[in-house]
This record gives sequence, C-alpha cells and structure tokens, in this order.
Amino acid sequence: MRVRTSGRAFERMVDYMRSRRDDGADGWVIQHIQAPDRAAELVERGRELFGCEPQWVSEVGPVIGTYTVRG
Repeated sequence: MRVRTSGRAFERMVDYMRSRRDDGADGWVIQHIQAPDRAAELVERGRELFGCEPQWVSEVGPVIGTYTVRG
C-alpha cells in the first residue's frame, strides 16, 4: 500500500520543477484548483530553484484540472 499525503505530493511537484530546471527550462508557471495557499508555497520554492518569478499563477476549474493532470 502506498501512502499518499499532500506533503509528499508537494515535494514531488518541487522535484519535477527541479528536473525541468536541470533540463534547461527557464520559465515556469503555477496553476492550482482552489489551493491559493499551497500555490503560494510552491511559488516560494520555485523562486529558490529558478531565481525568478513565475510567468503567471492562476486557478483552473476542477473540470479542466481533471483532464490535464500529469501522471
């Protein structure tokens, strides 16, 4: 059984941002579904990784979010 927590999911997103930076990405965005506080935390981590502000931060609706989630 795999334990799934929001903390582990958050760190997985940070790891993904780090891998994109290491692959040469120089721009980044944050999109969230009714989670502005967690998005703000992710922005802070992204600033540390990329050394710049995100291109944008936005909220998406749950229907769009359902169909665009990466596995």
